[in-house]
Amino acid sequence: MTLELTGRFDTAELPRIADQPVTVTVARRVEPGYEPQFLRWADDVVETMAKFHGSLGAGVFHPGPDGGEYQIVFRFVDGIHL
Repeated sequence: MTLELTGRFDTAELPRIADQPVTVTVARRVEPGYEPQFLRWADDVVETMAKFHGSLGAGVFHPGPDGGEYQIVFRFVDGIHL
């Protein structure tokens, strides 16, 4: 069975979910010695996210001098694009 949309379908008429910019953060603690591999991976994620329609950017925050977690931050124009 194949399903088809009939009639007009306009995504602008869908209910808005978080119609303001949305920020998502992901925290990761990295085992000592694995920082270079993690940062290469994180850079790839940031580069990939920048290509998505509605992306406002992404970035990686490093832990402070006393250690802690890396923070990856993603921003999108709204919840739908997220």
